[in-house]
Amino acid sequence: MSLVSDAERRKILVALPEPVDERLELLIRVARAAGIQVSRSQMLAAMVAATPTAPRGLSRMVTRYLSMELPAFSEGHPNGDLPEVTHPGPRRR
Repeated sequence: MSLVSDAERRKILVALPEPVDERLELLIRVARAAGIQVSRSQMLAAMVAATPTAPRGLSRMVTRYLSMELPAFSEGHPNGDLPEVTHPGPRRR
């Protein structure tokens, strides 16, 4: 059985708005709290793999993101004791 997660890799350069990058870190911490060891690239790949491919669903998702305001984006972040995450390589700013 071949897994998507084990397929040949392709490196990409992605620049994220700071609030989105902070959300990515939060998602990784939530996953770790649930006992799931996941890297930033694995989390991003999981989200891309789960994204709808139908034009209507994709359009709604992108339109919602492009019109989202900062206060609304920050609402609903989980609170509580989440594990710290350390990443290999150079430190992020």
